[in-house]
Amino acid sequence: MTIPSEEVRALERTRGFMRSLLTKNLTEIRKNAKDIRAEARSCLKHYPWQMHIDELWKERIRKMEPWTNEEDLTLPPVCRKCSIEMKEGQAIEQTWTSGIPDFIGESRGITMSLGGSGKVINCWKCPKCGHSITK
Repeated sequence: MTIPSEEVRALERTRGFMRSLLTKNLTEIRKNAKDIRAEARSCLKHYPWQMHIDELWKERIRKMEPWTNEEDLTLPPVCRKCSIEMKEGQAIEQTWTSGIPDFIGESRGITMSLGGSGKVINCWKCPKCGHSITK
């Protein structure tokens, strides 16, 4: 679990890492690619999740721009597979069906399985890969 102070240090460290990349030329970056990847991986270990960053920005906007509507602060999520902003969409939610008891004479152990007709729900959908999450 990452605590807030580790997230702050990760943000500061990542900023320093990005600045150091700006001072290097392309040849130096290619020569040290393995070390640069290891440093990037280390920076991301405690980096805050997108939802935490969104909440920080919302709170900052609430303080600095109190006239802003709450609806204007709603940011669409980012796809965890493609890192693309998700769009509103619809998906079919899987439904569960229960069958007969697992063993003869038993009343408590009933197997649940996927089945049924499904249900259309509103969700967030990635326009690139189609990955969806519930709202």
